[in-house]
Amino acid sequence: MECFAIPDTRGKCDNNGDCGSRNETCNNGKCVNTVAPSGCKECKKNNDCEESGTTCSNGSCIKSECTQSSDCGKNKKCKNGKCVKKN
Repeated sequence: MECFAIPDTRGKCDNNGDCGSRNETCNNGKCVNTVAPSGCKECKKNNDCEESGTTCSNGSCIKSECTQSSDCGKNKKCKNGKCVKKN
């Protein structure tokens, strides 16, 4: 089964009861998704990841090690957010 995390509604709230969606809780005055259905993938491609500096890897948004090869050391290049050896 493939699915994606339900996006936050970002509605204004003072407590969890103000969030209409059952999967959300109130966090810093905004309704945010706190429950991802079991077995669901968070992303399919990098553009699915909302947080800056994250890439999609095996269905999860992860913090990128690099965005371009100059972020990596000598004899390495940036590939899918990770520094890997050049061939």
